[in-house]
Amino acid sequence: MDEDKVFDVLDLWYALSIVPHEVLLSTKWVFVDKPEHYKARLVARGFKPSHGINYYKTFAPTPTFNTLKLLFSKALLKQWPIRMLNVKVAFLHSIIYKPVFLWCPQGMKIQKFKVLALKEALYGAKQATSWWWLHVREVLFSIGFTSNNEDPRTYTLIKGTKKAILWVHVDDGAITESSKELMEEITHGTKKKLKVTWDENISSLVGILIEKVPQGYKFSQTDLINELIQLTPSNVTSKSPYPSIVNFNPTLHQVLKSHTSK
Repeated sequence: MDEDKVFDVLDLWYALSIVPHEVLLSTKWVFVDKPEHYKARLVARGFKPSHGINYYKTFAPTPTFNTLKLLFSKALLKQWPIRMLNVKVAFLHSIIYKPVFLWCPQGMKIQKFKVLALKEALYGAKQATSWWWLHVREVLFSIGFTSNNEDPRTYTLIKGTKKAILWVHVDDGAITESSKELMEEITHGTKKKLKVTWDENISSLVGILIEKVPQGYKFSQTDLINELIQLTPSNVTSKSPYPSIVNFNPTLHQVLKSHTSK
């Protein structure tokens, strides 16, 4: 579904007269060429509000890479299936806890001297990530999940002898479960408030390439490494006949100084 149509379906905003003394955010359309389709996303230009005046808490935890590896290890040990998950237009599902006002986006029309007030979060708003995390947590808690004390973006659901482990990174994640019936309960419970797609074809997750091998799963970040190589100026790289010092992370200044001294 196109994002502009999603706005109408989700009833994202309403028009009202200009509100005195409120910060009005402009917006920007961001276009992305995806492998299977073109994507347009409306983003609020959230740099205008001031902390402590227009917004307060923006924190939202992210899960650890080690927890993801533990999930895969658990699934392999128990021979449970693993599924990838993705939430479509994720932030547009979450409620807001403080009013946010927008100028009318380019390409849309509203009455003269009117602005838009958000009913739900929008990408780019200062607190959008925090609101989204609170919304996801509320949805998962409502169907019986509990969060991990060490990693609050990893959730566990236990019903009798059935168990599921869910790892969530913003709008992507992975889940493994002990029974098909429990997975059906999770799917039914989440679809009421989230537009989630589940995929058993595991290939990548948050920039990590995942490959099934005889011993288990292989994780790699080849694309990220190649991107870093492309971003590194060729005139500051050089080969060395000696191994590098363990845990040594030189600054750019040190690299440039080392290169110019040769």
